Amino acid sequence: QVPLVAYILLCYIEIKVNFCLPAEGLHCRGTLSLRKNAPVSLFDDDGFQDALVKALNPAVSVERYSRQWRLSQPTAEDEWVTGRLGFLEPTVTPGITYSEDDQDFIELEEQHAGGTFSNFAIHIPSQYIIFELKPQPNEIRPNSFVGALKALLQQDQFARLTAELIFDSAKLNEWLESVDKVSSIKISLRRPNPDYTGRTDAIKRALEETNASKVRIEAKSEENGEGLEVQNSELQEYADYAEEGYGSISATGDKGGRKSQFASSRNVPQTRISTEKDESRDSLLAKLKQAGQNFIDNRKK
Repeated sequence: QVPLVAYILLCYIEIKVNFCLPAEGLHCRGTLSLRKNAPVSLFDDDGFQDALVKALNPAVSVERYSRQWRLSQPTAEDEWVTGRLGFLEPTVTPGITYSEDDQDFIELEEQHAGGTFSNFAIHIPSQYIIFELKPQPNEIRPNSFVGALKALLQQDQFARLTAELIFDSAKLNEWLESVDKVSSIKISLRRPNPDYTGRTDAIKRALEETNASKVRIEAKSEENGEGLEVQNSELQEYADYAEEGYGSISATGDKGGRKSQFASSRNVPQTRISTEKDESRDSLLAKLKQAGQNFIDNRKK
């Protein structure tokens, strides 16, 4: 018998350490200040993995839009941490019965918990997460997964981990090549963790030298003039940095006399994998890891 094949849509995000280790008597600039007796740095793989496993706490839950979100017990193996994130929500199922006493039909409502979950795998060295998207009716989309995960991670007061959507930079370049001109572009940036090592001068000037936790860059072309030059300019450097999970991009342009728009939030990297009916959890997680490794390798190119 030929096994039934389902196609699972996978999505990628990045988990970040909202954490820095200050020198004695100093506070970190940015979103968080820590005590002088701050714990060991989380920036090495072992420290990050230990903090991550602790923060993925199955004992806590958060409610978002009438859904009760929880995590499974995480499992750490080699360079990966795997688990499940899902939700429960009250569901009322209508039904009927027949009453012999009343000799009439009676409408019934049975309440039970519905919901679903997504398997996920976190690659410790790169801090990328690959997870399942779920279709309707129990839909789990990129924003709902990330929102729930961030809310659960924030329950841990030690590590201050967070998660950010990343977007496919190739999609921005494709859009730039497709339009006749770029009319405007807005790029929001936030400070990197742990520091500015390897960052371009443009990023350092925008964030480090200004001591800003967030910066928004907006550029517009002349009303009837030429379009903006994004590629091969500092705007491209800002876009590349945002693409790493440190910001977002929206842009408008002209294509054949019509308005064209780009939004990074609509261009989250996704892929499909095939699964057999009743495939084991271990087999599915192995496929998630392989898809994640392929994604990581491609981003290094």
